Amino acid sequence: MHRVRPATRNRRPLREIGAALAVLVALPIGLVGCRPEIPQPQPYPSIEWESGSAPSGGLEDDPWVQATRASLEAQAVAQNQNDFNLPELIRTTGLAVRSDGVAHARSQLKNGHRTVTVAGPMPFAPIEVIADAADPAHARVQACVGASLALEASDQSSGAFGIEYRLERIPEGLIRVVGSTGLSDLECDGVEFALARFDPQPVPSTLTDARDVPFAERDDLDRQAD
Repeated sequence: MHRVRPATRNRRPLREIGAALAVLVALPIGLVGCRPEIPQPQPYPSIEWESGSAPSGGLEDDPWVQATRASLEAQAVAQNQNDFNLPELIRTTGLAVRSDGVAHARSQLKNGHRTVTVAGPMPFAPIEVIADAADPAHARVQACVGASLALEASDQSSGAFGIEYRLERIPEGLIRVVGSTGLSDLECDGVEFALARFDPQPVPSTLTDARDVPFAERDDLDRQAD
């Protein structure tokens, strides 16, 4: 009886097969690596006022005004970092406003524009606080706002205009900006603004793909407002 010996001519060493598999596995990673890297998160900056101290006295001591300032600061940081899920933003700003920020950021990138990096929060001068007599958890802050100081001179805009911010106090006690409306009849020419800058200064975003701007996520604080 003749024994049939298994053919060995076409057998490849295991190490060669393993090497080939490694190449196949590595291919998708290499292809993904062709996209620009998403920038690393930057530290949340502090604020330095050009006058040496934060505005105070009068309306500046009103908690609704202070909450508006805090939201504008967080919105500017979120814009610079293309991250609208920052804890500081969630604590000061409602989901609808955060979602609007995402939509604007994505639209800019889709249209081939870069992210406008600002050196500090939007200049803000409160004019009036209007309490909601029917619901003490809501109020409106009417104010004049100016153009934020852009890091790139070509991105700089000018002028001042009126705006009304809608705010809500949630059960946890936090006050958040939940919307805004332009006020065309509010006279803002000649209004002096207290100016502030971020420290450290932001690093301009290198994002080019709108898909890399994450959507605003619903937080527990948002559920309190429902």
